[in-house]
Amino acid sequence: MRILPLMVLSVLSLLAACGQSNPPPAAAPTAQTAPAPATAIPPAVTHPAPVASTVPPATTVAAAVSSAAPAAATVAGPESAGNVALAQGSVTDTATDGTNRQLKDGDTVYPGDAFALGDDSYLDLDLEDGGRILLRPDTTFQIQEYHFDPDAHPAAGEEPLLTTSQQNPESAFFKLVKGGLRAVDGLIGHTTPKNYAVETPVATIGVRGTAFDVRYCGDDCADEADTSGAPQNGLYTAVSEGSIGVKNDGGETVTKAGEYSYVKDKKSVVQRRTTPPRALRHMALPAKFKVRAEKNRAQIQTNRQQRRQQVLERRRQQAAEKAKSPAGKIERFKATAGKGEGTTPAEHRQERLQERREKKQGLREQRKQGRAQREGKERQGRQPEAVGVPANRAERRQERLKQREEREAKKLQPAPAASRTRPEQKGQGAKARCKDKNKKRKNKDKDKCGGD
Repeated sequence: MRILPLMVLSVLSLLAACGQSNPPPAAAPTAQTAPAPATAIPPAVTHPAPVASTVPPATTVAAAVSSAAPAAATVAGPESAGNVALAQGSVTDTATDGTNRQLKDGDTVYPGDAFALGDDSYLDLDLEDGGRILLRPDTTFQIQEYHFDPDAHPAAGEEPLLTTSQQNPESAFFKLVKGGLRAVDGLIGHTTPKNYAVETPVATIGVRGTAFDVRYCGDDCADEADTSGAPQNGLYTAVSEGSIGVKNDGGETVTKAGEYSYVKDKKSVVQRRTTPPRALRHMALPAKFKVRAEKNRAQIQTNRQQRRQQVLERRRQQAAEKAKSPAGKIERFKATAGKGEGTTPAEHRQERLQERREKKQGLREQRKQGRAQREGKERQGRQPEAVGVPANRAERRQERLKQREEREAKKLQPAPAASRTRPEQKGQGAKARCKDKNKKRKNKDKDKCGGD
Protein backbone atom coordinates (compact mmCIF):
# COMPACT_ATOMS: atom_id res chain seq x y z
CA MET A 1 0.00 0.00 0.00
CA ARG A 2 2.85 2.28 0.73
CA ILE A 3 4.41 1.51 -2.64
CA LEU A 4 1.35 2.69 -4.58
CA PRO A 5 1.44 6.26 -3.30
CA LEU A 6 5.11 6.42 -4.02
CA MET A 7 4.51 5.29 -7.56
CA VAL A 8 1.79 7.90 -7.98
CA LEU A 9 4.07 10.63 -6.71
CA SER A 10 6.85 9.54 -9.06
CA VAL A 11 4.44 9.58 -12.00
CA LEU A 12 3.22 13.05 -11.07
CA SER A 13 6.81 14.29 -10.76
CA LEU A 14 7.58 12.89 -14.21
CA LEU A 15 4.53 14.60 -15.62
CA ALA A 16 5.57 17.85 -14.01
CA ALA A 17 9.02 17.48 -15.50
CA CYS A 18 7.49 16.91 -18.86
CA GLY A 19 5.35 20.05 -18.41
CA GLN A 20 8.52 22.07 -17.69
CA SER A 21 10.19 20.72 -20.81
CA ASN A 22 7.54 22.47 -22.97
CA PRO A 23 9.04 26.03 -22.62
CA PRO A 24 11.32 25.58 -25.65
CA PRO A 25 8.27 25.54 -27.92
CA ALA A 26 7.03 28.57 -25.94
CA ALA A 27 10.36 30.17 -26.63
CA ALA A 28 9.69 29.69 -30.32
CA PRO A 29 6.93 32.29 -30.19
CA THR A 30 9.41 34.47 -28.34
CA ALA A 31 11.80 33.87 -31.19
CA GLN A 32 8.95 34.79 -33.51
CA THR A 33 8.35 37.97 -31.54
CA ALA A 34 11.99 38.85 -32.12
CA PRO A 35 11.22 39.43 -35.79
CA ALA A 36 8.48 41.74 -34.54
CA PRO A 37 11.14 44.19 -33.39
CA ALA A 38 12.74 43.44 -36.73
CA THR A 39 9.52 44.61 -38.32
CA ALA A 40 9.64 47.61 -36.02
CA ILE A 41 13.11 48.44 -37.31
CA PRO A 42 11.98 49.09 -40.87
CA PRO A 43 9.96 52.06 -39.71
CA ALA A 44 13.13 53.25 -38.01
CA VAL A 45 14.92 52.61 -41.26
CA THR A 46 12.16 54.12 -43.33
CA HIS A 47 12.19 57.21 -41.11
CA PRO A 48 15.73 58.10 -42.09
CA ALA A 49 14.79 57.13 -45.60
CA PRO A 50 12.63 60.22 -46.15
CA VAL A 51 15.44 62.30 -44.69
CA ALA A 52 17.81 60.63 -47.12
CA SER A 53 15.30 61.32 -49.88
CA THR A 54 15.26 65.04 -48.99
CA VAL A 55 19.03 65.24 -48.64
CA PRO A 56 19.91 63.79 -52.07
CA PRO A 57 18.25 66.68 -53.96
CA ALA A 58 20.95 69.03 -52.69
CA THR A 59 20.35 71.19 -55.71
CA THR A 60 16.78 71.70 -54.58
CA VAL A 61 17.97 72.82 -51.16
CA ALA A 62 20.53 75.10 -52.73
CA ALA A 63 17.86 76.47 -55.00
CA ALA A 64 15.63 77.09 -52.00
CA VAL A 65 18.45 78.90 -50.23
CA SER A 66 19.27 80.95 -53.30
CA SER A 67 15.62 81.77 -53.81
CA ALA A 68 15.33 82.79 -50.17
CA ALA A 69 18.38 85.02 -50.41
CA PRO A 70 16.71 87.68 -52.56
CA ALA A 71 13.79 87.75 -50.12
CA ALA A 72 16.16 88.33 -47.23
CA ALA A 73 17.88 91.01 -49.24
CA THR A 74 14.55 92.61 -49.96
CA VAL A 75 13.66 92.68 -46.26
CA ALA A 76 17.05 94.15 -45.41
CA GLY A 77 16.67 96.65 -48.23
CA PRO A 78 18.93 95.81 -51.20
CA GLU A 79 21.09 98.65 -52.40
CA SER A 80 19.53 100.46 -55.31
CA ALA A 81 21.54 101.63 -58.31
CA GLY A 82 18.84 103.97 -59.56
CA ASN A 83 15.37 104.27 -61.06
CA VAL A 84 13.84 104.16 -64.51
CA ALA A 85 12.95 107.63 -65.74
CA LEU A 86 11.67 106.23 -69.02
CA ALA A 87 11.26 102.74 -70.45
CA GLN A 88 9.97 102.86 -74.02
CA GLY A 89 9.37 99.77 -76.12
CA SER A 90 10.85 96.38 -75.28
CA VAL A 91 13.24 96.73 -72.34
CA THR A 92 14.13 93.44 -70.60
CA ASP A 93 15.93 93.44 -67.26
CA THR A 94 17.77 90.27 -66.24
CA ALA A 95 18.69 90.12 -62.54
CA THR A 96 21.67 88.32 -61.04
CA ASP A 97 19.49 85.34 -60.11
CA GLY A 98 18.41 84.91 -63.74
CA THR A 99 14.88 86.29 -63.40
CA ASN A 100 13.58 88.54 -66.18
CA ARG A 101 11.13 91.42 -66.12
CA GLN A 102 9.91 94.10 -68.49
CA LEU A 103 10.85 97.50 -67.11
CA LYS A 104 8.40 100.37 -66.84
CA ASP A 105 8.64 103.98 -65.71
CA GLY A 106 9.61 104.36 -62.05
CA ASP A 107 11.03 100.85 -61.57
CA THR A 108 14.13 100.38 -59.42
CA VAL A 109 17.28 98.81 -60.86
CA TYR A 110 20.04 97.12 -58.90
CA PRO A 111 23.75 96.29 -59.25
CA GLY A 112 24.23 93.27 -61.53
CA ASP A 113 21.14 93.96 -63.64
CA ALA A 114 21.57 93.51 -67.41
CA PHE A 115 19.33 95.30 -69.93
CA ALA A 116 18.46 94.26 -73.48
CA LEU A 117 16.63 96.76 -75.70
CA GLY A 118 14.74 95.96 -78.86
CA ASP A 119 14.08 98.06 -81.96
CA ASP A 120 12.72 101.55 -81.33
CA SER A 121 13.27 101.09 -77.58
CA TYR A 122 14.84 103.51 -75.12
CA LEU A 123 15.86 103.24 -71.46
CA ASP A 124 16.62 106.37 -69.42
CA LEU A 125 18.18 105.62 -66.01
CA ASP A 126 18.46 108.09 -63.15
CA LEU A 127 21.24 106.83 -60.85
CA GLU A 128 21.43 107.31 -57.09
CA ASP A 129 24.44 109.63 -57.26
CA GLY A 130 22.71 111.95 -59.74
CA GLY A 131 24.22 110.37 -62.84
CA ARG A 132 22.20 109.60 -65.95
CA ILE A 133 22.48 106.92 -68.62
CA LEU A 134 20.37 106.82 -71.78
CA LEU A 135 20.43 103.55 -73.79
CA ARG A 136 19.54 103.68 -77.48
CA PRO A 137 17.71 100.92 -79.44
CA ASP A 138 19.35 97.51 -79.97
CA THR A 139 21.64 97.94 -76.95
CA THR A 140 22.84 95.38 -74.41
CA PHE A 141 24.14 96.95 -71.21
CA GLN A 142 24.93 95.83 -67.65
CA ILE A 143 25.48 97.52 -64.27
CA GLN A 144 28.46 95.43 -63.19
CA GLU A 145 29.10 97.14 -59.85
CA TYR A 146 27.51 100.10 -58.13
CA HIS A 147 27.77 101.47 -54.60
CA PHE A 148 26.88 104.97 -53.46
CA ASP A 149 26.89 106.28 -49.88
CA PRO A 150 24.67 109.39 -49.62
CA ASP A 151 26.01 110.08 -46.11
CA ALA A 152 29.33 111.05 -47.67
CA HIS A 153 27.61 113.79 -49.72
CA PRO A 154 25.24 115.72 -47.40
CA ALA A 155 23.05 118.37 -48.93
CA ALA A 156 23.23 122.03 -47.93
CA GLY A 157 22.37 122.40 -44.24
CA GLU A 158 22.40 118.63 -43.72
CA GLU A 159 24.51 116.89 -41.12
CA PRO A 160 26.81 114.08 -42.38
CA LEU A 161 25.93 111.35 -39.88
CA LEU A 162 28.16 108.73 -41.48
CA THR A 163 31.24 108.71 -43.68
CA THR A 164 32.16 106.51 -46.61
CA SER A 165 33.65 103.20 -45.54
CA GLN A 166 37.19 102.60 -46.74
CA GLN A 167 36.46 98.89 -47.00
CA ASN A 168 33.50 99.50 -49.32
CA PRO A 169 34.35 102.57 -51.42
CA GLU A 170 31.92 104.16 -53.81
CA SER A 171 32.04 102.75 -57.32
CA ALA A 172 30.17 102.72 -60.61
CA PHE A 173 31.32 100.18 -63.23
CA PHE A 174 29.27 99.44 -66.34
CA LYS A 175 29.60 97.19 -69.39
CA LEU A 176 28.44 97.96 -72.92
CA VAL A 177 28.11 94.70 -74.87
CA LYS A 178 26.65 96.24 -78.00
CA GLY A 179 24.75 99.31 -79.08
CA GLY A 180 25.23 102.78 -77.68
CA LEU A 181 24.60 105.08 -74.73
CA ARG A 182 24.70 108.70 -73.66
CA ALA A 183 26.01 109.14 -70.09
CA VAL A 184 26.39 111.95 -67.58
CA ASP A 185 28.42 110.94 -64.54
CA GLY A 186 27.27 111.88 -61.05
CA LEU A 187 28.96 112.41 -57.71
CA ILE A 188 30.96 109.21 -57.98
CA GLY A 189 32.56 110.32 -61.23
CA HIS A 190 33.29 113.78 -59.79
CA THR A 191 34.69 112.71 -56.40
CA THR A 192 36.35 109.37 -57.26
CA PRO A 193 36.76 109.23 -61.06
CA LYS A 194 39.06 106.22 -60.79
CA ASN A 195 36.06 104.20 -59.59
CA TYR A 196 33.89 105.08 -62.59
CA ALA A 197 34.34 103.25 -65.90
CA VAL A 198 32.46 101.84 -68.90
CA GLU A 199 33.84 98.62 -70.35
CA THR A 200 33.34 97.96 -74.07
CA PRO A 201 34.47 95.10 -76.34
CA VAL A 202 37.55 97.04 -77.54
CA ALA A 203 38.41 99.57 -74.79
CA THR A 204 37.58 100.87 -71.33
CA ILE A 205 36.35 104.42 -70.85
CA GLY A 206 37.21 106.41 -67.74
CA VAL A 207 35.72 109.80 -66.90
CA ARG A 208 36.74 113.09 -65.34
CA GLY A 209 33.51 114.97 -64.70
CA THR A 210 31.99 114.12 -68.03
CA ALA A 211 29.05 113.95 -70.39
CA PHE A 212 29.76 111.71 -73.39
CA ASP A 213 28.34 109.44 -76.11
CA VAL A 214 29.57 105.92 -76.86
CA ARG A 215 28.56 103.47 -79.56
CA TYR A 216 30.10 100.15 -80.51
CA CYS A 217 29.47 98.93 -84.04
CA GLY A 218 29.80 95.23 -84.70
CA ASP A 219 28.03 94.74 -88.05
CA ASP A 220 24.92 96.35 -86.53
CA CYS A 221 25.23 100.02 -87.52
CA ALA A 222 23.47 99.76 -90.86
CA ASP A 223 20.89 102.26 -89.62
CA GLU A 224 23.50 105.00 -90.06
CA ALA A 225 24.54 103.94 -93.57
CA ASP A 226 24.77 106.47 -96.37
CA THR A 227 26.10 106.53 -99.91
CA SER A 228 29.51 105.51 -98.60
CA GLY A 229 28.08 102.55 -96.73
CA ALA A 230 27.64 101.68 -93.07
CA PRO A 231 30.05 102.95 -90.40
CA GLN A 232 33.17 100.88 -89.90
CA ASN A 233 33.13 98.41 -87.02
CA GLY A 234 34.71 99.67 -83.82
CA LEU A 235 34.12 102.06 -80.92
CA TYR A 236 33.06 105.68 -81.47
CA THR A 237 33.09 108.34 -78.74
CA ALA A 238 32.08 111.99 -78.48
CA VAL A 239 32.59 114.27 -75.45
CA SER A 240 30.25 117.18 -74.74
CA GLU A 241 31.53 118.09 -71.27
CA GLY A 242 34.71 117.35 -69.30
CA SER A 243 36.98 114.66 -70.71
CA ILE A 244 37.27 110.89 -71.02
CA GLY A 245 40.17 108.48 -71.20
CA VAL A 246 39.92 105.63 -73.74
CA LYS A 247 42.31 102.83 -72.78
CA ASN A 248 43.13 99.49 -74.41
CA ASP A 249 46.19 97.41 -75.27
CA GLY A 250 47.32 100.15 -77.63
CA GLY A 251 47.51 102.73 -74.85
CA GLU A 252 45.32 105.47 -73.39
CA THR A 253 44.07 108.61 -75.11
CA VAL A 254 42.32 111.52 -73.41
CA THR A 255 39.50 113.13 -75.36
CA LYS A 256 38.22 116.53 -74.24
CA ALA A 257 34.93 118.33 -74.73
CA GLY A 258 34.12 118.90 -78.40
CA GLU A 259 36.46 116.11 -79.58
CA TYR A 260 35.71 112.71 -81.15
CA SER A 261 37.61 109.42 -81.29
CA TYR A 262 37.53 106.00 -82.90
CA VAL A 263 39.26 102.73 -81.99
CA LYS A 264 39.06 99.70 -84.23
CA ASP A 265 39.95 96.84 -81.86
CA LYS A 266 41.67 96.09 -78.55
CA LYS A 267 45.20 96.41 -79.93
CA SER A 268 44.67 99.48 -82.12
CA VAL A 269 45.64 102.97 -81.03
CA VAL A 270 42.81 105.43 -80.50
CA GLN A 271 42.31 107.75 -83.49
CA ARG A 272 41.05 111.30 -83.09
CA ARG A 273 38.28 112.58 -85.35
CA THR A 274 37.62 116.22 -86.18
CA THR A 275 34.02 115.69 -87.36
CA PRO A 276 31.14 113.91 -85.58
CA PRO A 277 31.05 110.21 -86.53
CA ARG A 278 28.02 108.98 -88.43
CA ALA A 279 27.48 106.27 -85.81
CA LEU A 280 26.70 108.96 -83.19
CA ARG A 281 24.14 110.97 -85.16
CA HIS A 282 21.07 109.62 -83.33
CA MET A 283 22.09 109.26 -79.69
CA ALA A 284 19.65 111.73 -78.13
CA LEU A 285 16.22 110.82 -76.77
CA PRO A 286 13.47 111.67 -79.28
CA ALA A 287 11.69 114.93 -78.50
CA LYS A 288 8.31 113.21 -78.11
CA PHE A 289 9.63 111.32 -75.03
CA LYS A 290 11.53 114.14 -73.31
CA VAL A 291 8.60 115.68 -71.40
CA ARG A 292 7.61 112.29 -70.03
CA ALA A 293 11.19 111.48 -68.98
CA GLU A 294 11.71 114.83 -67.21
CA LYS A 295 8.41 114.53 -65.35
CA ASN A 296 9.31 111.04 -64.13
CA ARG A 297 12.81 112.18 -63.18
CA ALA A 298 11.41 115.03 -61.05
CA GLN A 299 9.14 112.58 -59.22
CA ILE A 300 12.07 110.21 -58.69
CA GLN A 301 14.14 113.00 -57.15
CA THR A 302 11.27 113.98 -54.83
CA ASN A 303 10.76 110.41 -53.64
CA ARG A 304 14.50 110.00 -53.13
CA GLN A 305 14.72 113.13 -50.98
CA GLN A 306 11.77 112.04 -48.87
CA ARG A 307 13.34 108.65 -48.23
CA ARG A 308 16.62 110.36 -47.39
CA GLN A 309 14.94 112.64 -44.84
CA GLN A 310 13.22 109.68 -43.22
CA VAL A 311 16.53 107.83 -42.91
CA LEU A 312 18.24 110.88 -41.40
CA GLU A 313 15.44 111.44 -38.90
CA ARG A 314 15.52 107.80 -37.84
CA ARG A 315 19.29 107.94 -37.39
CA ARG A 316 19.07 111.15 -35.35
CA GLN A 317 16.55 109.57 -33.02
CA GLN A 318 18.66 106.44 -32.61
CA ALA A 319 21.79 108.52 -31.95
CA ALA A 320 19.98 110.66 -29.38
CA GLU A 321 18.59 107.63 -27.57
CA LYS A 322 22.00 105.96 -27.57
CA ALA A 323 23.73 109.08 -26.26
CA LYS A 324 21.24 109.40 -23.39
CA SER A 325 21.62 105.81 -22.27
CA PRO A 326 24.31 104.96 -19.67
CA ALA A 327 25.88 102.47 -22.06
CA GLY A 328 26.09 105.18 -24.72
CA LYS A 329 27.83 107.58 -22.34
CA ILE A 330 30.33 104.92 -21.31
CA GLU A 331 30.95 103.97 -24.93
CA ARG A 332 31.47 107.60 -25.90
CA PHE A 333 33.88 108.06 -23.00
CA LYS A 334 35.88 104.96 -23.91
CA ALA A 335 35.97 105.92 -27.57
CA THR A 336 37.13 109.49 -27.02
CA ALA A 337 39.12 109.51 -23.77
CA GLY A 338 42.85 109.91 -24.20
CA LYS A 339 42.72 110.35 -27.98
CA GLY A 340 42.48 114.10 -28.16
CA GLU A 341 39.14 113.74 -29.95
CA GLY A 342 36.79 114.08 -27.03
CA THR A 343 37.04 114.22 -23.28
CA THR A 344 39.68 113.06 -20.82
CA PRO A 345 38.55 111.75 -17.42
CA ALA A 346 39.01 115.21 -15.87
CA GLU A 347 37.12 116.87 -18.71
CA HIS A 348 34.45 114.21 -18.41
CA ARG A 349 33.98 115.10 -14.75
CA GLN A 350 33.81 118.77 -15.66
CA GLU A 351 31.17 117.97 -18.22
CA ARG A 352 29.12 116.12 -15.63
CA LEU A 353 29.46 119.04 -13.20
CA GLN A 354 28.44 121.43 -15.94
CA GLU A 355 25.43 119.27 -16.72
CA ARG A 356 24.43 119.33 -13.05
CA ARG A 357 24.82 123.11 -12.91
CA GLU A 358 22.72 123.52 -16.01
CA LYS A 359 20.11 121.21 -14.55
CA LYS A 360 19.98 123.18 -11.29
CA GLN A 361 19.84 126.45 -13.19
CA GLY A 362 16.96 125.06 -15.21
CA LEU A 363 15.12 124.06 -12.03
CA ARG A 364 15.66 127.52 -10.57
CA GLU A 365 14.30 129.12 -13.69
CA GLN A 366 11.30 126.84 -13.56
CA ARG A 367 10.63 127.74 -9.92
CA LYS A 368 11.05 131.43 -10.69
CA GLN A 369 8.60 131.20 -13.53
CA GLY A 370 6.19 129.30 -11.31
CA ARG A 371 6.32 132.03 -8.65
CA ALA A 372 5.77 134.71 -11.25
CA GLN A 373 2.78 132.84 -12.60
CA ARG A 374 1.30 132.40 -9.11
CA GLU A 375 1.78 136.08 -8.27
CA GLY A 376 0.16 137.02 -11.54
CA LYS A 377 -2.82 134.83 -10.73
CA GLU A 378 -3.08 136.39 -7.24
CA ARG A 379 -3.01 139.90 -8.68
CA GLN A 380 -5.70 138.98 -11.12
CA GLY A 381 -7.78 137.59 -8.24
CA ARG A 382 -7.40 140.80 -6.15
CA GLN A 383 -8.28 143.10 -9.02
CA PRO A 384 -6.39 146.13 -7.61
CA GLU A 385 -7.96 148.57 -10.03
CA ALA A 386 -11.48 147.69 -8.83
CA VAL A 387 -10.90 147.82 -5.04
CA GLY A 388 -8.16 150.44 -4.96
CA VAL A 389 -5.47 148.14 -3.52
CA PRO A 390 -1.93 148.80 -4.81
CA ALA A 391 -0.52 146.05 -7.02
CA ASN A 392 2.81 145.57 -5.21
CA ARG A 393 4.66 146.37 -1.97
CA ALA A 394 6.28 149.55 -3.21
CA GLU A 395 2.94 151.04 -4.15
CA ARG A 396 1.43 150.01 -0.82
CA ARG A 397 4.36 151.62 1.00
CA GLN A 398 3.87 154.84 -0.91
CA GLU A 399 0.18 154.77 -0.11
CA ARG A 400 0.86 154.40 3.62
CA LEU A 401 3.34 157.30 3.58
CA LYS A 402 0.81 159.44 1.77
CA GLN A 403 -1.86 158.66 4.38
CA ARG A 404 0.56 159.49 7.22
CA GLU A 405 1.41 162.84 5.66
CA GLU A 406 -2.28 163.63 5.32
CA ARG A 407 -2.84 162.90 9.03
CA GLU A 408 0.12 165.08 10.02
CA ALA A 409 -1.18 167.89 7.85
CA LYS A 410 -4.58 167.68 9.51
CA LYS A 411 -2.99 168.04 12.97
CA LEU A 412 -1.12 171.17 11.91
CA GLN A 413 -4.26 172.87 10.61
CA PRO A 414 -5.63 175.77 12.94
CA ALA A 415 -8.97 175.44 14.76
CA PRO A 416 -12.10 176.89 13.08
CA ALA A 417 -12.89 180.58 13.75
CA ALA A 418 -16.41 179.86 15.11
CA SER A 419 -15.03 178.03 18.17
CA ARG A 420 -13.00 181.15 19.20
CA THR A 421 -16.02 183.57 19.10
CA ARG A 422 -18.10 181.58 21.60
CA PRO A 423 -16.89 181.98 25.22
CA GLU A 424 -19.02 179.19 26.50
CA GLN A 425 -17.55 176.83 24.07
CA LYS A 426 -14.10 178.08 24.95
CA GLY A 427 -14.68 177.53 28.66
CA GLN A 428 -16.16 174.16 28.10
CA GLY A 429 -13.16 173.29 26.05
CA ALA A 430 -10.77 174.43 28.79
CA LYS A 431 -12.60 172.40 31.42
CA ALA A 432 -12.45 169.37 29.24
CA ARG A 433 -8.76 169.83 28.80
CA CYS A 434 -8.29 170.18 32.57
CA LYS A 435 -10.11 166.95 33.14
CA ASP A 436 -7.88 165.21 30.68
CA LYS A 437 -4.81 166.65 32.33
CA ASN A 438 -6.03 165.65 35.82
CA LYS A 439 -6.45 162.12 34.58
CA LYS A 440 -2.94 162.08 33.31
CA ARG A 441 -1.38 163.90 36.28
CA LYS A 442 -3.14 162.54 39.35
CA ASN A 443 -0.50 163.75 41.85
CA LYS A 444 -0.98 167.43 40.96
CA ASP A 445 -3.46 169.88 42.45
CA LYS A 446 -6.79 169.96 40.65
CA ASP A 447 -7.33 173.63 41.56
CA LYS A 448 -4.39 174.63 39.47
CA CYS A 449 -6.44 173.63 36.48
CA GLY A 450 -8.96 176.48 37.20
CA GLY A 451 -12.00 174.26 37.65
CA ASP A 452 -14.44 173.86 40.57
